[in-house]
Amino acid sequence: MGATDSKLAFRKGVFRLFEERVKYRPSADDYWSCFWTLPETADEIYSLIGANDVRKTRDTAKENLETLLDKIILRIDTIVNAPHFPSTQHPPQHLLNCFRLLTRIMPYIFESPEHAEWEDAFFWTPRTVERIDAFGDDGGDESTPASASTDTPTDATAGTLDQKRIIEYDTLKLVLAVVYAIWEEGVGSSKSLGSSREMDMNRTEVLRTLTMLFSKSMYTSPSNTLAKEDLWLNYVIILVLLCSFMNTACKYDPLGWGVPYNHIMVADPAEQLVATCLRVLLILLDYRSPHAVELMHELDKHQHRQSLSTATEQLISDITTPSATESANITTTANDNSSLDENAQQSPSIDTNVGTTNNTNDAQEEPSLPAALLPTSPVSAEIQSILSSVEEINDTHDNPFKHYLSKLHRTQDFKFLMDGIQRILYNPLQASNTYLPRSTKRVQCNVEMMMLCWRLMECNQRFKNYLTETNHALDFMVVLIYFSVESKSNIAQVGVVRMCAFILQTLSSEREFGIKLNTTFTGHSSLPALARLPAFHGTYGDYLIISIVNLIASTHGGLSSLYPAFILTITNVSPYLKNLSVGSASKLITLFNSVSSAGFMLADDGNHRLTGYMLEVFNNIIQYHFANNPNVIYAVVRNHNRFEKLFKFTLSSGLAEIEHHRRLKEERQQSSTVQQANADGSQPADRQHEPNRRSSSASSFTPMYTLQKFTPTEEWVSLWFPQFPLETIQVLLNYLVPLVEEKCTLEGLTTDAQVLDFLRSVTMVGILPQRHGIFIRKFQWGEALVIWFRSMLWGQAYISSMHTSSSPWNGTLIKLFQIKHELPPPLNANGAVAASSPSASPPPPQQPSIPATAPIVSSSASTPPSSSSRSPAAPAAPTAATPTTTALSETSGHTPTSST
Repeated sequence: MGATDSKLAFRKGVFRLFEERVKYRPSADDYWSCFWTLPETADEIYSLIGANDVRKTRDTAKENLETLLDKIILRIDTIVNAPHFPSTQHPPQHLLNCFRLLTRIMPYIFESPEHAEWEDAFFWTPRTVERIDAFGDDGGDESTPASASTDTPTDATAGTLDQKRIIEYDTLKLVLAVVYAIWEEGVGSSKSLGSSREMDMNRTEVLRTLTMLFSKSMYTSPSNTLAKEDLWLNYVIILVLLCSFMNTACKYDPLGWGVPYNHIMVADPAEQLVATCLRVLLILLDYRSPHAVELMHELDKHQHRQSLSTATEQLISDITTPSATESANITTTANDNSSLDENAQQSPSIDTNVGTTNNTNDAQEEPSLPAALLPTSPVSAEIQSILSSVEEINDTHDNPFKHYLSKLHRTQDFKFLMDGIQRILYNPLQASNTYLPRSTKRVQCNVEMMMLCWRLMECNQRFKNYLTETNHALDFMVVLIYFSVESKSNIAQVGVVRMCAFILQTLSSEREFGIKLNTTFTGHSSLPALARLPAFHGTYGDYLIISIVNLIASTHGGLSSLYPAFILTITNVSPYLKNLSVGSASKLITLFNSVSSAGFMLADDGNHRLTGYMLEVFNNIIQYHFANNPNVIYAVVRNHNRFEKLFKFTLSSGLAEIEHHRRLKEERQQSSTVQQANADGSQPADRQHEPNRRSSSASSFTPMYTLQKFTPTEEWVSLWFPQFPLETIQVLLNYLVPLVEEKCTLEGLTTDAQVLDFLRSVTMVGILPQRHGIFIRKFQWGEALVIWFRSMLWGQAYISSMHTSSSPWNGTLIKLFQIKHELPPPLNANGAVAASSPSASPPPPQQPSIPATAPIVSSSASTPPSSSSRSPAAPAAPTAATPTTTALSETSGHTPTSST
């Protein structure tokens, strides 16, 4: 349709859609066929059929829209079932144009809630539709004006249906009809069907249409996205698509022949196909039936009820991740780490507490799986009943894609999948670590591949076992840390960091992964500079601990809602860690000093949980690997004053400490202001805000939850402080501190190496209390996290579509997330980017990653609410009765008040 005349004819046909009533008659066939015969590219369809054109047809000439959809679907059915395809009568271009037309039209049907009832009736009610022969007789007038009576039946030829050839069909089944063949070799197939550049592009076109048909949830608000079943996800061929999508994605090698700059010389359509395959597969795996959603909602309600009745269990029965409404605490026990189905739609506030009992203090023995169950809360039986119902749903094919994914079991299949996943995930590390700048292309489907690996871990316990029993889990951990560090400073990519944190917590719940962390990290020097640690020589466990603490310390509160996931990752693996380095021990003490400060614990009603998690870290190391971790033991002994201060903590002492630090901060600010004013010869008032900015940037952590209206009370402190696991550390310090001091005094130990040698010779057998159980807190799903994941998935789809001129969702009324368009930065007189105004506020922290020129996708559901889901207010002047909002410092146990 390159000629101007054909484009003009096409536009006239578009005008007729909403200006006239085109009857469903043979004489109109030439008119309807122009929609798939004239266009040559998708760009032509998007440029010649405007958004207003579709909306006008939808609102003023609905019968024309119905006819057009019927004609398109019938044309697809004719071509697909043609005995000779492709042929002159049935060219592939017609089929592609039909898919492109559906992709262009359907979003405007989804966006209109007023047409939801019509959509259900048109697409989901069996109908009889006239099928006209190719050379039918002219039945009369071709069209009627758009002003014709609205009482006219939709089927204008209803009176002559008995004289025509009639078929009855299900609309969507024709749209989703596919050939039963697996595209690539891999899972379920030992040979490939073959591919070509044209075939890859055609497959991508069809998958874009499928993605659009599944996108109805984009036009539903986050609060309602799980309320109604999405019927568009019900009619899909299962096994063939599952294997084709997985094999296509995992077979792809972004490096190709490894020729530098090959991506600049030749475009690769396979990358678009891989990204689209991943996206469609993730959408299908994300489907949840109404019954499963109802059970998940019921579980959340029970958790909330439990949180109100068991406040004294808040320390152990904690919130690992935020729930959909209010925080909830419950304790679930299990015989082993896999007793709860990973597919269960459980709330994120459920902990799987795995307890072990052992009467010895032999630190050399590996922690074993539990021999007895821990006591459960009063309503645990009711919660377990709901969880059993969720497991039954999974077993009865609630989501067939997840069901078949859970049935994979062959080692060669797992190896094939992990090799493909690692090729994609390692690509950014390779692209940023080359001698020739930008010589290796960075693919854009890393986030989707990470999502797929997470889904595999959840759906298939055998895959997770394969992952954790091999070195793939260690490599995957390094990749997750790399993406977290890379995205930490970009507030638009906070969803990527959040997902990495949740996957790390999922990995940490596996015992084999904890043991694997003791492997020496020999490949650290080959990492990109972004992921390398200075002067690092240690194990993967050292790398994990140091990276997590650095990640928290360097973001200044930007990741405050992820503190529980990061710290619980360390807590889960702590019983298995051996030979931690001096750097790791120092980081653990730094983190403990920060979360145990009075200003942090009293700033909000949930912050004390982090203190309890860090106490568990030290308890696990002391009880299970005392002899193998002298650096940690020495760090605890050297910082015994901080632990002893926590032992004696009271509300009054905590408030006094906060007031003391507030006064010191004010004095430092005043002194610094005067000094700067004298040095610069300016008035002190001109600089009065700079110390605040410097102190804020100097602080390493900001509080996890801040609530200015929260006022701690003695009753509140008495609920959680007695639950702190302090006994093991108290016994250790009471025994070792005097012993070490005496040894240093009598024998003149003056170096750390001498003290460490002495600690290696000390045994705590018979001194430490009975070995406690190991509490493994698994990551669990809830309504809020399901909505967050879905909004992030569709946000990625929306952003990817913006790289092309034919984005099906651009300009439509999306409700699942908000769209914010970024303007290019202003240029100064020299043509350089001008500095931003100091009063400019940062973008909201609910945005998926995007290129600088694309619109920002901001979702109210993309960041799940924290355990304290209240919005922080402006900082108030601290008083002796109310704790200030403190930050977590890397150098001391307290920091100045954080600025909002």
